[in-house]
Amino acid sequence: MRKKWIILAVLVVFALVSTVSAQGPIIFPYKGDIVVTFDSYSAGYNNEFGMYLPVSKSLGYIHNEPVGKTYIVGRCSPDTNVVLYITSPTGYTYYSDLIASGDGFNHVKVVDINGDGSLYTANFENLYGTEKPDWDFDDVVLSVSCTKDIPAPEFPTMALPAALIVGMLGTILFIRRDRD
Repeated sequence: MRKKWIILAVLVVFALVSTVSAQGPIIFPYKGDIVVTFDSYSAGYNNEFGMYLPVSKSLGYIHNEPVGKTYIVGRCSPDTNVVLYITSPTGYTYYSDLIASGDGFNHVKVVDINGDGSLYTANFENLYGTEKPDWDFDDVVLSVSCTKDIPAPEFPTMALPAALIVGMLGTILFIRRDRD
């Protein structure tokens, strides 16, 4: 019986840890628009934040932008890695993927919130290793999602109702003409 509990505990720990990656790819399983949300910050530095890939775009500075603001910044697809970044005024830039930070420490925790690749958070630590970081990973928190494209209806889907309406109108006009 004890063996079953140990196995169960190991599986639970594995399930909980598997949704958190220190740094890692943010890849969505479908095509759509990338939406970045500025969730929160606790940093004293006025860090710049933005997207590095698939497009390089600054979204602003944490002390100048309202918390909760969303940005549509590009397109996602199953083969595109999305990379977010922050840059501190001291000149250090930290990325949400495996790009080295320079001090040998991991400054980002990427979390797959739903476990299905539809919503991620990137939790940044903005102090460089020699500045004694507190490793709370709440200096800048960004979330990123991809609004799934709605596929356009195929030709028969649109043509069948139109053909039915035209056919009914034609039948009515034909019957009226025949009565006259």
